[in-house]
Amino acid sequence: MTRESTELQKVGTALPAKTEKTESVPLFTPRTDVYENEAAFHVVADMPGVDERSIDIQVDHNVLSVAGRAEAESFEGHELELGEYLNGSFVRQFTLPVDIDVEKIEATVRDGVVRIRLPKSDEAKPRKITVRSA
Repeated sequence: MTRESTELQKVGTALPAKTEKTESVPLFTPRTDVYENEAAFHVVADMPGVDERSIDIQVDHNVLSVAGRAEAESFEGHELELGEYLNGSFVRQFTLPVDIDVEKIEATVRDGVVRIRLPKSDEAKPRKITVRSA
């Protein structure tokens, strides 16, 4: 198998348009590592400030979409003196090179790190062919 056929392909992500009626929101591209073994792809993405309620993961026509929204923390009864954390959205998309068993996809988030397990379908997994004598 060639290296190109096994790697996930990045899909372009457009920035949200700024209009008179909407305020521009920062769009972050999370740093992501992708691992592959015979059974599955494993995606690890840094999305600080995102939790299980603010993340959306979808696979549609072999395109993996990972999106999330982070909000800066506020403290009741306090006034912000210095603010470096930004509110914004994380978006990342990849084209998957093989069929994925979408019913068995698993995802977790802990401390702003999202982990996604994308198991390959049985048809996409390598098979050993038994050779018999004739």
